[in-house]
Amino acid sequence: MATWFRTRTFLVGAALVSGLACVTLGASGSRAASLAGDTINGTLNFCALGNGGNVFSPASGTAPLSFQYVDGSNTDTATFSATTLTVEDQVSDRACGWGMSFTDTSTPFSSLTLISSNFSPDLTFDFTGGVIDISWAGIAAGPADFIAVFAINGVLPTPEPGSLAVFGVALAGVGLIRQWRRPAGHEEDGPAGI
Repeated sequence: MATWFRTRTFLVGAALVSGLACVTLGASGSRAASLAGDTINGTLNFCALGNGGNVFSPASGTAPLSFQYVDGSNTDTATFSATTLTVEDQVSDRACGWGMSFTDTSTPFSSLTLISSNFSPDLTFDFTGGVIDISWAGIAAGPADFIAVFAINGVLPTPEPGSLAVFGVALAGVGLIRQWRRPAGHEEDGPAGI
């Protein structure tokens, strides 16, 4: 009986801790680091950063927003969410090298962290003085789809609080089912009379 009680107590505790984590994560998302509502300027230059004039459309906007350039060979996009920058190049034919640069005119960016990238050859990026500069050498032949995701202002994507709650409830449910399906030889571990 003591073992069954300890296990049940542990599972209930795990579910409560999971729920508390959900409430804490849901309430503590770094609101100050959010880009939502900030005005961001972006430039895209082909063959080198700062060469050839800006071809992004739009060249400025309020986050969340997407900057884009489309031609017969590829589609270049840079999408700002509240906490991330996603850079994508969908190459249908070939891609000349390019450079992208971004500034936040409302509150300067405070940090930039590469989360993931499948660009080949690799992207290079620089973060100096609150300005994001990203460059890529391009490829001679496509088709290919390249995506890089950056965390901005130190905010890394976190699991949605609701999914953590579901995980906690599922964990507790699996444990309780396991207790109920205990083999007949372990009756001494269950509550008296069962």
